[in-house]
Amino acid sequence: MECRSSITCWFLALSIGLVFTPLSFAKKTGDFSYEEWRAKLRQQGLFDETIMVPMRDGVHLATTIHKLSPIGSYPTILIRTPYGKDDERLEELELVIFLGYAVVIQDVRGRYGSEGDDMVFVNDGWGELQDGYDTVEWIAQQSWSNGKVGTWGPSAMGIVQGLMAPARPPHLVCQVIGFSASEGYGQAAYQSGVFRQSLVNGWLNGINSIHLLPIMKEHPFFDAFWEQMDVESKYPEINTPALIIGGWYDCFQQGTLNDFVGRQYNGMPGALGKQKLVIGPWTHTNEWDQQQGQLTFPEDSQFDDEIEYTLEWFNYWLKDSDSAIMDEPAVRYYVMGDVTDVNAPGNEWRTSNQWPIVEQDAAFYLQADGSLSRSVSVPGSFELTMTLGNPVPTTGGANLEIAAGPYDQGALESRNDVWVFSTAPLQEAIEITGRVHLTLYAESNLTDNDLTVRFTDVYPDGRSMLVCDGVARASLRESFSSPSPITPGEIYAYDVDCWSTSLVVNKGHRLRILAANTNYPRFEINSVYQQLGQNGLPTSSITRIYTSPDYPSALYLPIVNDTGIHNWVMQ
Repeated sequence: MECRSSITCWFLALSIGLVFTPLSFAKKTGDFSYEEWRAKLRQQGLFDETIMVPMRDGVHLATTIHKLSPIGSYPTILIRTPYGKDDERLEELELVIFLGYAVVIQDVRGRYGSEGDDMVFVNDGWGELQDGYDTVEWIAQQSWSNGKVGTWGPSAMGIVQGLMAPARPPHLVCQVIGFSASEGYGQAAYQSGVFRQSLVNGWLNGINSIHLLPIMKEHPFFDAFWEQMDVESKYPEINTPALIIGGWYDCFQQGTLNDFVGRQYNGMPGALGKQKLVIGPWTHTNEWDQQQGQLTFPEDSQFDDEIEYTLEWFNYWLKDSDSAIMDEPAVRYYVMGDVTDVNAPGNEWRTSNQWPIVEQDAAFYLQADGSLSRSVSVPGSFELTMTLGNPVPTTGGANLEIAAGPYDQGALESRNDVWVFSTAPLQEAIEITGRVHLTLYAESNLTDNDLTVRFTDVYPDGRSMLVCDGVARASLRESFSSPSPITPGEIYAYDVDCWSTSLVVNKGHRLRILAANTNYPRFEINSVYQQLGQNGLPTSSITRIYTSPDYPSALYLPIVNDTGIHNWVMQ
């Protein structure tokens, strides 16, 4: 949830391209220090002040207001941040005042200049304390406000926006939410009920809020603590349009898609049918870079018109401009493809008026010989053995604090604790756009068990490039709120959610999955594994996965083109 360089790039480009002055050029070239640059801007009319804004419980939040003049009223763009309102990466936001906006930047409760306890996100929603609501309504009461407030921000700044929306501040007109989770439990902290160790530990350490880690670890199951951060349960109470931006390799990718769908189809009249979605081949807040993980996408994969598109969104909702933005398709999505073949299908932007797009789930069944086939499995099984102290390492994926994006998984495929299943080379390209999941039938010698899966696109040169991955925990098979142990030796169905993608797998490539018990440090190691050899437990974890008509373990892919389903042919 780190605020990264795309924020600075966004507004620096704005200052140079849309409000070009000798002073902004001097800032870019380093002829002035920032303070000198700000002083020069103030001489041209910049008016800013920092005050302490009261919340409903008497706590005051440090808030800086930027506006062109103390005289007049303006629509307002509000940014609420845990990273510090004076973060230099937010400096260029001041320049938006030259486009006729007031800009308000606020430290969230307990952070930097703001009073109160640092309980990141807990007080930003619809509960007893509603800091986002209170701030919007405070802005609307000010003499310099015209009563219209829009919010902006990616990552943690996007999460606080999402939490604000169900509280429905009357003067909240629109939002721009980037790279954001739509629920705290299953997407940010406990994906499929398994603790996201590298993400949570790394982020909390990075923002000096590690005191919150024990609190999160005290709530390993979905309960009242997580309900107050579950925006998805509140979509019918959201009444605000939003421009929602995300990436296929973002650590909160499924939250981006869920936010669009939930607000677009289940929101109140002010939200229903008024959402926009842009999603590209990006890792977290990395929409201005061709390089994603170990792949370099074409130049047009970058979100080059993000500035113009975002301003058009704000102008439409906050200034009643005659923009045609709401006449455009609701969804802009990038279909990835083979990056080494200029003639390969995919690697292009598409639009749609709906999400998910029309597709058909196709099952690829695991076979005992290590193949993936459209034919139902013949009876067979294979065994995974995991010993403590040598987990399968995380290699790319939807991460935040460690390497993210499409990475070659080839080095993992020779491990004796990883099973690999592949199709033959494809004779035709197939498009996969939508949710990817697996059902695996397995027994364990323990009372709990994890299965992790990685789905890869195997290039003809042998690179096994990660597309998406997921995890399932046996004890949470029925509920994320109430765990139930498994009986050793009994067969259970593991539903592994790998979130979503949009990719054309080129002719000559293979589809592949890697199955293991661990993916560390992306996912915390199961506590039962950590006790192996103690308290009467075995010294190793043994998982047997079954393939048969009775236990049809399979990968399910959302195939878009009919040829990939009905005329399935391998070389």
